[in-house]
Amino acid sequence: MLIFNFNKSFSADAPPLVFGTPERTIIAWHIDEIQPALQTIAAATQAGKYAAGFLSYEAATAFDSALKTKTPAADNVPLLWFGIYAPEAVTRSPPVAGLELYNIADWQADTSPEQHAASIKKIRAGIREGAIYQANCTLRLKSKFSGCAHAWYEDLRRDSHGRFNAFLDIGTHHILSLSPELFFSWDGGTLRTRPMKGTAKRASPPAAESIDWLRWHELDTRLAASLLESIKNRAENLMIVDLMRNDLSKSCVVGSVKTDALFEITTHATIHHLSSTVSGKKSPSCSTLDVVKAAFPAGSMTGAPKISAINLCSKLENQERGVYSGAIGWFGGDGSCDLSVVIRTLLIKDKNRE
Repeated sequence: MLIFNFNKSFSADAPPLVFGTPERTIIAWHIDEIQPALQTIAAATQAGKYAAGFLSYEAATAFDSALKTKTPAADNVPLLWFGIYAPEAVTRSPPVAGLELYNIADWQADTSPEQHAASIKKIRAGIREGAIYQANCTLRLKSKFSGCAHAWYEDLRRDSHGRFNAFLDIGTHHILSLSPELFFSWDGGTLRTRPMKGTAKRASPPAAESIDWLRWHELDTRLAASLLESIKNRAENLMIVDLMRNDLSKSCVVGSVKTDALFEITTHATIHHLSSTVSGKKSPSCSTLDVVKAAFPAGSMTGAPKISAINLCSKLENQERGVYSGAIGWFGGDGSCDLSVVIRTLLIKDKNRE
């Protein structure tokens, strides 16, 4: 079962999209299997089927051999996993998560503070030398999990207020994604992406019985305004906007790519984000899967320039990213699609519940 709680309109009542039992699954474990897998997915959607699943970060090498990523571990998720679904297997009615229990142990980072600091030092050196403008260097947190993954997802979804949440049960793993970021969507007319760069912590709200709510609101508003005015965060956002404009232009009608909104504040439960919206008119000669090939992975998860940033971070990070930093979403039989950027995402290995 796959559940997509995607809310592009940012309305309160956007219904979920639920995929039941697939007719078959398309899986790629090796780089040379990805392009044939995408061709199979394209053929299925052209025949009126839905395809839903994910593309792991390390799949990027299949689209550009200059992108050097780590080799995935054998027990990680595949590079590509998509189910093929008949239209009648897609509904708007997800199963209700009841009062099932779950438990999470303490979290442990896979990278020491000293190693992380050393990585950041190397990235700063790369910026000073002009090799990169920015880089997204990641680490992984690990824990032990027991109980109902769906119940945990519903609790996290309710509390996080992400706009592109997804729950994927692929048999070997559960993926719980609380992403606030759109990779790209196509509705038959407009191709749209919404890169997110720039973050500020929100003010901590007072107790429910406190009389300080007005003071909290004023402070929280100032923090959002400070993010919007930050030269550093605006520059970082603009770099990724330029990168995404370039990526979209590879699949769009010449001259149609534009920035619809630049430096918008998006507010979540505990943080403010700086987001921008870029759109274009998809070229008739390009499919939505061609857009994936041209733009993957999302620039907000790599840095800029994309090739240099990816190659540097792959040398500094301890292990492959897997589905994290990749894309989760679906493609419709009419060519429409929604894909999220995989951030704030939990991966449960069902074999040992890590």
